[in-house]
Amino acid sequence: MNIRNPVLRNYLQLHLVILLGGLASVVVARLESMFGGFYCLMHAVLHLYCPLCGGTRAVGALLHGQIVSAIIYNPYVIIGGAILAAFDLRALYRLWRYRGAVPLFPPSLPIWYLVIAVLFCVARNVLCYAVGYDPLGDFRP
Repeated sequence: MNIRNPVLRNYLQLHLVILLGGLASVVVARLESMFGGFYCLMHAVLHLYCPLCGGTRAVGALLHGQIVSAIIYNPYVIIGGAILAAFDLRALYRLWRYRGAVPLFPPSLPIWYLVIAVLFCVARNVLCYAVGYDPLGDFRP
């Protein structure tokens, strides 16, 4: 299979975007630790958690083997990342096995991730402001 295969090209472009997003997240985390500020517009302006708030802390905890802490920080990032990794392994297998003749990802996957992100964002902020459950501790007095 060569790079002229549009399915392979799309697969590689997707992973390039993921890699660049990961690098951008490392840069933002470094800036945040250097200047002590928040670089989430929703967090800074609206005083609400976005679906990705705590994601850097969650990945850091996961890399240190603290799975429960990682899920408490941000279950959307950890569980969503695991699901995406499973879909990615499935896509890699299908790309290798069928030479790109079948769709690699379900077409509804981005829609479901968006719906789950909105629901998680609403639930997280309701728990924070109505119940007082703030696992990140950013809005505690």
